Amino acid sequence: MYDTVSLSQRGVPTIVVCTYPFAELAKGQAIVLGGMEVPIALVEHPLASLDQEGVIMRGRAAAQQVSELWTRVPQVSGLST
Repeated sequence: MYDTVSLSQRGVPTIVVCTYPFAELAKGQAIVLGGMEVPIALVEHPLASLDQEGVIMRGRAAAQQVSELWTRVPQVSGLST
């Protein structure tokens, strides 16, 4: 989360991907580290016990959310998207 906040403060568009049980922790850390909200893509928990197909499915779900969130993240001039 530190890197996300640090990059966001420098104007670099960022999105966090985490599982539902850690969403509030991620939001809290972002506020403590920089007093800001960061976009979060949420996926089902757990991840560690999934087989390859399960990870792929969660990755696709996360990618869809990231794609949707990305259209709402302020872009910095000069950075390619």
